[in-house]
Amino acid sequence: MSGQSRLFLQDGDPSQNSERVRNALRDMNVTIFNIPPRSSDLNPIENVFKLLADTLRRDALENNIEVETFRAFRRRVISTLMAMPREIIDNIISSMPKRIDSIIQSKGGRLKY
Repeated sequence: MSGQSRLFLQDGDPSQNSERVRNALRDMNVTIFNIPPRSSDLNPIENVFKLLADTLRRDALENNIEVETFRAFRRRVISTLMAMPREIIDNIISSMPKRIDSIIQSKGGRLKY
């Protein structure tokens, strides 16, 4: 692969850090770009999951839910997710180009969103 370079996004997963993988990446002339694990900066679903979890937690506190069956929790998760305004999800997705530019500028550092 002489003369060609590739970019590899790496979030610290152990499978990406073995000696064998590091050697293979080096042999392929790969530039490694480290990102934070489970980065909400680069994974929009992490933002949606965070909003969902926060809403479920708040709902449980407001309604004094201390214990619930799996079926009841499942219904609550689905109804909460379905009630999430589409604009929120659209805004998270549309913010990705700006996030990517910011991460490149910060050399892979975590952003504050």
